[in-house]
Amino acid sequence: MAQYPSELETQATLKEGSRVVVRPIRPSDEPLTRELLHSFSRETIYHRFFAMIADMSLEQLKYYVNVDYEERMAIVGVMKVEDREKIVAVARYDLDRPTNMAEVAVVVEDEWQNKGLGSYLLKYLAQIARSRGILGFTAEVMPDNFRMLHLLDKTSGTIKKAFVDGTIRVVLKFTNEAISC
Repeated sequence: MAQYPSELETQATLKEGSRVVVRPIRPSDEPLTRELLHSFSRETIYHRFFAMIADMSLEQLKYYVNVDYEERMAIVGVMKVEDREKIVAVARYDLDRPTNMAEVAVVVEDEWQNKGLGSYLLKYLAQIARSRGILGFTAEVMPDNFRMLHLLDKTSGTIKKAFVDGTIRVVLKFTNEAISC
């Protein structure tokens, strides 16, 4: 089992002033991850998973919460709600070793969209990836997922987009300049 990188724990302040704990995902986040999935609107589910899913199998959930923090990384945005933690967003990457590029995905609970959380998570994830020597991100994005396309456009680097098999394939190569959150 990979060592949890507590040094990556931080806090973000959203546009309207809310504070969110940002930290790497942990295996113990399995129930909170399932709860997050159940909170999504149909549109959010479709944009993230490219299909309508009602639930995830235990194996799928375990896969999502068990990362090695190097080649597979996931960070979560966590809020305190009624004296308990609630995951409201996840950003993750999976490294493709031959290209040294990582496929990236970001999802934010509907209530917390358009408040800067997705942008913060993507930029922070890019900082982490760069620090691990990853060259950039790739993403397959639904053409009507304007939020994700906008997030990628705002991330520091050179970006190329191509329409491939019904999706927009985005390649974002990091530049030498520091990525600020």
